[in-house]
Amino acid sequence: MAEKQGQVWRLQVGPRVHEVISREATVTKREVLWLVDGELVATKTTSEEKVVLTPEEEEGAHLGAIRVIHTAFNAPRRAIWFEGQGASAQALTGLGGVDMEPEAGSPVAVREERMARRPGLYAARHVAGGVMKVVGPVIVAWLIARSAGLLPGLDLNLPRIPLPDIDLPDFPWPDINLPSIPWPDWNAPGWLVWIVGHAKYVVPILIGIAVARSEIRRRQTTAQRREKLRSRDLDQESKERDTP
Repeated sequence: MAEKQGQVWRLQVGPRVHEVISREATVTKREVLWLVDGELVATKTTSEEKVVLTPEEEEGAHLGAIRVIHTAFNAPRRAIWFEGQGASAQALTGLGGVDMEPEAGSPVAVREERMARRPGLYAARHVAGGVMKVVGPVIVAWLIARSAGLLPGLDLNLPRIPLPDIDLPDFPWPDINLPSIPWPDWNAPGWLVWIVGHAKYVVPILIGIAVARSEIRRRQTTAQRREKLRSRDLDQESKERDTP
């Protein structure tokens, strides 16, 4: 039986080549493999959208860590390599790292080429997502309210149960005279009052804008960071590995 093909990413770090493969294992799970110079470093079979791989052998700790991202429909999207002593923690949080290069001609590579041509358009989806978090619940609530008017009213004649009247004792609580603190008289500016009052609407949109800007900046620097890693020599990597 032929081995199932999957999405492949590669990243060259000096003379060493990292390779990540994400392929279908079952209907709901994917198998993610991490190889370095053709040798298996770690593997995991899971249905999680975000998969973190760390070297299974202690001797491979210097190789860093991998974070692979899939969509909610189990389609692979990104593979990110992290290095250094904090690689595992960074992979878990998703902060930092270098995007690995998808195999040429693969669906992920084609998608990234389109995104590179029009980064603003694709980054705008994060802003749109923030807007939908605000507008979506409002629309759903409006639809429910409209639907409720179309449903027939239910007149249920439920029996009335006489509950006992319990006379609880009156406890003489002590009267504590707290000191009066002269707080400074400060009026917040109008724009701040408006933001605080509309935080549940404003915050998701601001987060979307921040993510969009971060996405554009990441894509602009990815090629440079890959080239820098590619030109790294093995002696430099050995020194970094031996540094406590």
